[in-house]
Amino acid sequence: MSSRKAILKAIKKNKPELSPLPEMQTFRNDTVDKLAYLKEVFKIIGGVVEEITDTEALPEAIKKAYPDKENICSNIPGFPLTTVDLSAIEDPHDLKDVDLVVFNGKFVVAENGAVWLSERELIHRAAGFITQHMALIVNRNDMVWNMHEAYQKMQLDRPGYGVFVSGPSKTADIEQSLVIGAHGARSMTLYLVG
Repeated sequence: MSSRKAILKAIKKNKPELSPLPEMQTFRNDTVDKLAYLKEVFKIIGGVVEEITDTEALPEAIKKAYPDKENICSNIPGFPLTTVDLSAIEDPHDLKDVDLVVFNGKFVVAENGAVWLSERELIHRAAGFITQHMALIVNRNDMVWNMHEAYQKMQLDRPGYGVFVSGPSKTADIEQSLVIGAHGARSMTLYLVG
């Protein structure tokens, strides 16, 4: 028997039994008004929250918020403001002139304003970062309190890409100068529908 086989056989023979995973707390907070908290967080991080009760009013609300944007892409089939077809783009470099992306997000975290986008929503990973402005749409029933609840809600049934987006991009240097739109979207509006 080779040394390698002897080592692997010894490892297999001495393999410990699996122990159960510990139970994870979700740190629920049912006493806080999640919507009010989310709005306050979004204001702090430089974004805007708009409530839309009728999804038919969504295109008009987005057009009003971003009146001069011409190159608009969306992951919503048949979205009337779309001028750039994401599914027709092969090279992400062709997204360099996108002014606005309008994406359906899976859910939003009230505690930090993070919206979950998987590669199914993004279509092109670069789209969410190369755009000048971002409008995210989330059903108001798809709001969770914190990241513990968010991780329980995520569907990670296959390998892939996903990202939490929280407000427009920003950076602050050692001179304490805050720059919004430093390396991604310069503005972000979250539309809560329903």
